[in-house]
Amino acid sequence: MDREIVGYHTTISKKRRCPNSMVSLCLPIVKFILALKLEFSKPQLSHLFTLVHGIILCAGRKNMTQIRNAARGDRHLSNATNFLNHSPWCVNRMQRRRLQWIVDRIENKRLKEGDANKLVFLIVDDTCCKKDKSIRKSDLHSVTVEGQGVYRGYPYEGPVSEIENVKLLLSWKDDYTASSKPQVCLLCTDVSLDLVTIQRNYHIRWNIETGYRYFKELLGFDQYQLLSFTGIQRFWAIQFLTQNFHEYQRLEGMRGETDLTLGDVVRRIREEFFGQIIVYVYQKALEKKPLFDILRHLRLPA
Repeated sequence: MDREIVGYHTTISKKRRCPNSMVSLCLPIVKFILALKLEFSKPQLSHLFTLVHGIILCAGRKNMTQIRNAARGDRHLSNATNFLNHSPWCVNRMQRRRLQWIVDRIENKRLKEGDANKLVFLIVDDTCCKKDKSIRKSDLHSVTVEGQGVYRGYPYEGPVSEIENVKLLLSWKDDYTASSKPQVCLLCTDVSLDLVTIQRNYHIRWNIETGYRYFKELLGFDQYQLLSFTGIQRFWAIQFLTQNFHEYQRLEGMRGETDLTLGDVVRRIREEFFGQIIVYVYQKALEKKPLFDILRHLRLPA
């Protein structure tokens, strides 16, 4: 842990001991953001910590008011909007540092596992591609993918739409019938790959698809309410950063668990935060603080 992270860790620890403090920032969020070395000032970092924390904690529709309230921020809402709209920081530098940090760790992990190949996944909309409906059960190949089960697949290699040469795999998980449609249609530009490898790679690609769903539903990617283009662009960048933090925490947590989703990561952070609120209320009750003051501090209706 470097000096900067130690400094923030000390500040957070002191905040937890402060009798007037309600809750503290999630330490993994602080460590993750500081590791990116974004060259932010301390006030800018404070805003970034609060926004990321608030995005994670905010349930339901996400706008700046809800995000601020979820994080129990003490500053006025205008401070957060000014940080997004006017504060002097470079969103492109944030994106570069974020992507480089993630790519470096992916490559290092794969190198440790003996895999030096660069693998890239691309979504292609095949709506306008010509379909050949003359598929027979005798033409299908049985493919067993470890951890996924048995598939029936029909491979095709050749031109598709405007692509000169690809390998296409139509795949059925259930029993095939003449009227059944393929559950999965996979297009691969690397024609040297066998059917099992294509299916295995698709299993990885599916994690990206579910990641998009979490990005919209858990992070509220399409729920922004900022008027300036600069503010929207920066808010999106912070949401991508939050998504990367979720994924990193998911992988860290999977060292002891085989199945852990991004939703599980969000729930864990929310439960820890809720636990801090319980402790805060308990401490204030021991101090015989008025219930109205506690609710006002928590921004809850009386």
